[in-house]
Amino acid sequence: MPAKQVAFKIVQDMLGFSRVRKQVKDSLIEMVSTVIRNQKKFDYNYYLSKNCPMPEDWKERKKHLLEEAAKGGNNRGAVFKELYEGESSYR
Repeated sequence: MPAKQVAFKIVQDMLGFSRVRKQVKDSLIEMVSTVIRNQKKFDYNYYLSKNCPMPEDWKERKKHLLEEAAKGGNNRGAVFKELYEGESSYR
């Protein structure tokens, strides 16, 4: 679908039955379509690597965590806790 059409649907879903001036609605549609167009060419990998760098040994660590999680039970819970509750520097 074209960006303009997607933007129209997003704005329509956001506003619902609210009455909004045509100028304001057209401005919203234009802003959202600009975001959609720019999102397609945004380099997420570059910005993630610069702002959220991975640890040096992340490949070995990932393999180890997957092996531990596959064991199930308390091991799986420990992996979750380590990743998501801040028990580790691998967040």
